[in-house]
Amino acid sequence: MPKAIRYIGKKERRVDPTGLTTLVWEQGQTHVVTPEHACALLRFPDIMEEVPLDDAITEAVGLKADTPPTPKPKAKPVEDDARPTLYNFSDMSLRELRAHAKAHLNLTLPAGITEKTARRKVVEADQLHRAHQRG
Repeated sequence: MPKAIRYIGKKERRVDPTGLTTLVWEQGQTHVVTPEHACALLRFPDIMEEVPLDDAITEAVGLKADTPPTPKPKAKPVEDDARPTLYNFSDMSLRELRAHAKAHLNLTLPAGITEKTARRKVVEADQLHRAHQRG
């Protein structure tokens, strides 16, 4: 059964901290995700929390009776170059993971590595790379 996950962090926006998808959360926003993805997201309790699915659906369609819907803040203009390219590593084959690691992360994956281990190493390296880029 899908799970509803809300971003409770301090930043205005947050890209999926697991690196498994390209989902982006705005402050206080909720996304409905698979149970597996929810489990991965809940490993970040300082910025993600599970909320009742019914509340998330009601919130999404603006049916909450106790509070009027709040207008979305206008997005700040962002130059195309400023947004990093996000990759969906969960859909990549071992061959694609090797190619991505070599081309984008300067990482050579050892022979005999499993796809699962390769994916984990690429996600970790990508997160470190993005953190380094942000300064």
